[in-house]
Amino acid sequence: MRKPIYILTIFAAALFVCACSGSSNEAECQKDGDCPEHWVCDMYGKYCRCVNDDGCNAAAGERCMPSGVCEIYTGCKSDQDCGGCQTCELQTGECLCVDDCGCAEGEKCNASGYCQPSTGCFDNADCAANEICNTPTKTCIAASSCTSKFQCPLGQICTNEVCVDGCEDHGDCPWENDVKSACMAGSCVAGVCSDDSFCDFMEYCSNGNCLSAYDDTYAPYCKPCTSGLGVECGQSAMNYCLIYPYDNDPFGLAYDEYCSVDCSAGQRCPNGFGCHSIRVVDPADKCTSDNDCPTGVPCLGSVEEDSAYCACHDLKNTCPLDMCGLFTKTCINSKKACQTDADCVIPCEEYDGVDYGGCVIGKTCGLNEGFHCDIP
Repeated sequence: MRKPIYILTIFAAALFVCACSGSSNEAECQKDGDCPEHWVCDMYGKYCRCVNDDGCNAAAGERCMPSGVCEIYTGCKSDQDCGGCQTCELQTGECLCVDDCGCAEGEKCNASGYCQPSTGCFDNADCAANEICNTPTKTCIAASSCTSKFQCPLGQICTNEVCVDGCEDHGDCPWENDVKSACMAGSCVAGVCSDDSFCDFMEYCSNGNCLSAYDDTYAPYCKPCTSGLGVECGQSAMNYCLIYPYDNDPFGLAYDEYCSVDCSAGQRCPNGFGCHSIRVVDPADKCTSDNDCPTGVPCLGSVEEDSAYCACHDLKNTCPLDMCGLFTKTCINSKKACQTDADCVIPCEEYDGVDYGGCVIGKTCGLNEGFHCDIP
């Protein structure tokens, strides 16, 4: 039997949970206020779309395309690369229509240079300056009227078919000076938080104020470390040192592991972190495709990460062995009480609908997708 060397990383569902670059293209929304800064809500598709490059991952070369999707810069270099009645938007590299003749049959060219079905409006940009789009009927109506709050500017709701100041939920409120306003007692209030999503990375909301969650003694979030046992991660014995899923990360230091904080008893994780299962893997299971794994066992990892590993399987790819500490009487990896090595068996927890999974030993506050460790 091969001797395992343990590596710790967090795992959720069937993909590695990591600080992956990317956008909120698929985030569901009802109103612009439901989206991150520099994003708006597509009122017809009910998903967030970017409005400028500030909403994209510039370090990865992404730009905001007219379709509202962050993509790495590719495409046209001049009008000659585009079809008739189209022009090349050099900033995005995308061909935009200049008239309806630049669109397919049954489509029209909207004000953004993007082709859409010609059956009515989809958002306010499809209407005249003094009109708004009634999205349920896809018709333009007078800007002074409304049939729902979704036709009103952020910070207003529809009352008696008129937009008036007020809010029903946080999504009704705008960003003010890079700060998201919260809906408090029917009014949008800037400078207060209602939940952790209003706060910066590694902060949490407490009584309307955003506070730092970092504590070098008990909660050293993102602190560089080298031991999977977490002995460098503060005084909590249940803090773990996890694999950092990026090489040469432009958002922080180029280190291999980072400190996470225990959440096995339901402890709260700050913004940017989630309470995820801790997985142990054998370095021999590192893979780049399913061909590197035992037959019937997939290679799992997000496309944004630099590392991926073969999933575990009770018969085809068993979990590595854990050991009971001779003097501590705790399992070396899972840290649960033990008397013999038999008390430290690591289970292969299967994912929904499949017969493979991850070797899970506990829970910790690790990076959520879309977040990177800042320089400590």
